[in-house]
Amino acid sequence: MRINSNFVKAAAAALSIACSGFAHAELNVFACEPEYAALAKELAPNANIYSATTALQDPHQVQARPSLIAKMRQADLVVCAGADLEIGWLPMLQMKSANAKVRSTDQGLFFAAEQIDTLDKLA
Repeated sequence: MRINSNFVKAAAAALSIACSGFAHAELNVFACEPEYAALAKELAPNANIYSATTALQDPHQVQARPSLIAKMRQADLVVCAGADLEIGWLPMLQMKSANAKVRSTDQGLFFAAEQIDTLDKLA
């Protein structure tokens, strides 16, 4: 995977757009992996950031447990790798959380894979 030069700009734009409506309220960011939690912390240091996984977990094998559903319910922005890495659990969290803000990439859902050129693509 090769990072497109616009990736960080796109991530910063997504966070700044999300932050713009929350001048007085705190921004709640749900990161699917710790790498994206760290990126969100750099771009929005005052945001409440929660990482669904740890560095020791396989992001393919996450369980959609009640604590994750509750965190996604509170999220203003969800930042994930995309490219079907979270396909086994992210859709379930989105459905169970009933948070319309994080169901679409047009609103509060950011997939990093949509901002890069991947080396191999599944047919």
